[in-house]
Amino acid sequence: MNKQTIYKQSEPVVLRIKGTSTMSKLSVLIIGATGYLGGSVLTRLLDYPKLSLTALVRSAEKAQKIRDLKLGVRVVEGSPSTDAALLVELMADVDILIDAYNCDDLTGALNILAATRQSKKRVHVIHVSGTALLSDYSFGKSPAQAKYSDYDDTDIEQLRSIPATALHNNVDQEFLKADAEGHIYTYLFVPGAIFSQPTGVLVDAGIVKPQEMMIYMIVASLELTKGVPGFIGDGLNEWAIVDIHETTDLMLLMINKLLGGETLSHGIDGYYFVENGTVQLKELAVAAAKEFSGVVPSEARPFTPEEQTAVFKTDLLTNIVASNTGCRSTRGRALGWKPTKGRADFLEVAESYAKKARQ
Repeated sequence: MNKQTIYKQSEPVVLRIKGTSTMSKLSVLIIGATGYLGGSVLTRLLDYPKLSLTALVRSAEKAQKIRDLKLGVRVVEGSPSTDAALLVELMADVDILIDAYNCDDLTGALNILAATRQSKKRVHVIHVSGTALLSDYSFGKSPAQAKYSDYDDTDIEQLRSIPATALHNNVDQEFLKADAEGHIYTYLFVPGAIFSQPTGVLVDAGIVKPQEMMIYMIVASLELTKGVPGFIGDGLNEWAIVDIHETTDLMLLMINKLLGGETLSHGIDGYYFVENGTVQLKELAVAAAKEFSGVVPSEARPFTPEEQTAVFKTDLLTNIVASNTGCRSTRGRALGWKPTKGRADFLEVAESYAKKARQ
């Protein structure tokens, strides 16, 4: 398969913050501020009084709800895919852009990047991707069976081997290209399957909700299979996973270092995988089935083709769910990130959802 374009490795960059009260506030724009991760990051940034926060929100209803909370956030309605002129206006004085928007919307990404090119500054962009980027399409084979090696975010040659056709990669590559051309500083933030209940004022207001897609689909499948745990192929593939709060911790750690004038690697050196271990598809299905049925399942089996279609809808999603996506957050841990929640916590969340589904 084709491989991604090779960009020259970049030098670390320092964002110098004016520390006196007479200087203007640092400007942070969040796109995707009502999403699972974007909303969690915005909630944490509310504790930073010296930041000027702007949230670009697609839903008029959610935008008004945030305004009604009077959080000190400028809320603007719009979408990267349709409001290119608005992006240019918003990006004029932005220091840090947190792009937690749709990581597969190429049109939106190109509009964002076009706006950064007209900014007065070289914007620091934390672009949220996802570890589906690393999918090996092994159809339920274990990492050993598939000869899959975990991706390390400091292994530049391995990162360059990611197929050009990999999910999310066409968008990611545009951000890397813009960094290589000197328009922005790109930090690719690549979380595994995120889990756990988000918290905070935006959650309490019903604006932000969890989006634990992998767990939802497997729990929902139990209705179809009458409580029998189902999987794809052998079900031995493993996904990278990470808790929502610990994911947000790493994002805030990166932002804090930028605010403090510390260095962060960017561009092709700026992949930041976000994980704390893996979960196997089959073990997720069995754990959920136990709580769904109230007994230890006596069998577990592959989904039939008809069940696969009913649960996952598309061949693409089926293949992603059946893939290995293991990786290593070497950069994040080197920055001081110390996640503690992993496989057992992920399965506990799945069991909780399954128990509720039974009631």
